[in-house]
Formats: sequence, C-alpha cells, structure tokens
Amino acid sequence: MTADNADESATTPAYESPTPPPVEEQRAALAETVDALAHKADVPARVKSAAADTAHTTKVKAQENQQVLIGAGVAALSALIAVVVIRRRRKG
Repeated sequence: MTADNADESATTPAYESPTPPPVEEQRAALAETVDALAHKADVPARVKSAAADTAHTTKVKAQENQQVLIGAGVAALSALIAVVVIRRRRKG
C-alpha cells in the first residue's frame, strides 16, 4: 500500500449506511401494517364479509341460470305428481 491509498481509506468509511426514510413514511408504513393486522384479527367481520360474498355470488348465478332452475323445479314437481299418481293407482 502506498501512502496515498492509506490516507484515502482512512478518510472514506468502508460502508455508508443509507439515509433512513422520513418519519412520515415510517408512520404511514406502520399504520398500513397495523390496519392489515387488525383486519386479519377481526374474524367475525371476515366471516360476515365472506358470507355476504357467497350470498351475492349465489344470487347472481341463480339469476343467470333461472331457466335451468325453473326446468329443474318443473321436473321435480312432475316426478312428485307421478309418484303420487302411481301410489294411488296401486291402492285402488
């Protein structure tokens, strides 16, 4: 090592730490984390939300498949009537 290199390494640090983010950014990040944890810990609200989503999905699918549901209802009613008629004929 030369004298020039020794002087240069003594004045420049080997590692410079990055500047910390401003306090406002840290507070915002912490607030987001706290909100996420609070949401995750609120199980009743999450269950209620999931139930509402499922009910909405079911309602939308029922509206989309209304003809299929009507057809299935008519088929079930026809089968019920057929069973009643067959039982009455056997008895009488």
